[in-house]
Formats: sequence, C-alpha cells, structure tokens
Amino acid sequence: RAENERIHRGMRHLFEYARRRGLEVYHMLTPMHANPGLLPDDPKYTATGYYGRTSVCWSQPEARELARNMARQEMEYYGPVDGYIVWFYDPGGCFCPDCRKNQGGNLFEQLMLVVELAKSISPDAQFEACLWPTWCFDEPLWGINFPREDVKAFVREFLDRALDRFGPR
Repeated sequence: RAENERIHRGMRHLFEYARRRGLEVYHMLTPMHANPGLLPDDPKYTATGYYGRTSVCWSQPEARELARNMARQEMEYYGPVDGYIVWFYDPGGCFCPDCRKNQGGNLFEQLMLVVELAKSISPDAQFEACLWPTWCFDEPLWGINFPREDVKAFVREFLDRALDRFGPR
C-alpha cells in the first residue's frame, strides 16, 4: 500500500541519516508478523491469539518460509545495521496447540532466523531478544491462559538455549 511504502521509505532514510551521523542503528523486527494472506486460504497458516490476524503460525513450514522471506526483504531493505532487536509478541505470537507446547523452541528459532539472515546483511550485528509481554500471559485479558509456571518454563528454555548458543556477556 502507498501509505506503508511512504513509511518504510522514511524509516530507511532515517536509518541512513543516523549512520551518516555516526549513531548506532538497531532494527527491531518480529519474524512471525508476516501477512498470512499471502499463503493459501487455510486457517492453519494464521496464528491464534490476540494478533493472529496479522501473524503466521510458526508450526507450519510454509508460514515459516514466508516469515523468513519477509524478514530477509525487510532486513535487506533497511541495509546494514549495528544490531537487531527480535520482538516476538505484540504483534506476533501463536498459541495453537502445536505452537503452545513449543513456545521456547519457536522463539529461539525466530531469533536464529534473524541471526542467520544477518550474516550476509549485517555481519557484525549484535542481537537482542525481547520476551515482553510474557509476564501477563496468565491474565484473562489477553485470552492466552498460560499458567505462570508454564511461562517460566518456556522463558527458561529460551534463555538456556540462547546462553548455550551465545554464551554470557
């Protein structure tokens, strides 16, 4: 859409300007916040949860491939950056039965997708993963209904995998 294109051109201009000024530039993206309308018309490709209508279900290989392609295009469009902030929820997140039981693994896969893509776009990039708003997943407002202990378990799984892969700072 024309409005979206105008916004992205403006953001790209700001990234370029910041780099020229010597500022560090970080690009925040949500890998699974991809347009499920680009996939076959089947509800299995659309995420469940608060932002389901604008996100893909990570358990579906076709959806993961779409997310990968969209993330690559976005990362290439904005060009090299100093770092990436990988944001998993709000927007994003799928809580279908398959994704629900593998939240920690799915989050780590999304982080690694950005790490892999960055090798050819921003080889010296730093990475930050944001687990917000997992603290509220057990509250009725969001309709996710994750017991607090399950949230702690998948956050712990993600953090353990990230520590194994990247080590301590």
